[in-house]
Amino acid sequence: MRTLLLTAAVPLLLGPLTFVVMQQLKLLSKVVDNLPVTAKRFAVAAIAVLLTGVSKASGVELACDANAVDSCLTTIDQDAV
Repeated sequence: MRTLLLTAAVPLLLGPLTFVVMQQLKLLSKVVDNLPVTAKRFAVAAIAVLLTGVSKASGVELACDANAVDSCLTTIDQDAV
């Protein structure tokens, strides 16, 4: 019963969370687009460094090495997607 409740609750939590995150990303995109060109370059670089740091801290690999024997592109299966 507990597993059934958990499997029902996860989509109910992830859906709204994903919506809120996407809305914030849209707002951030508008703010960055309105910046002057030089500031925009620095903002994009800062966002990239921030996202890379957050993903590394959470254990998610963002950069895929296409030449690696076992890269993240080859480890993704249909169940993971």
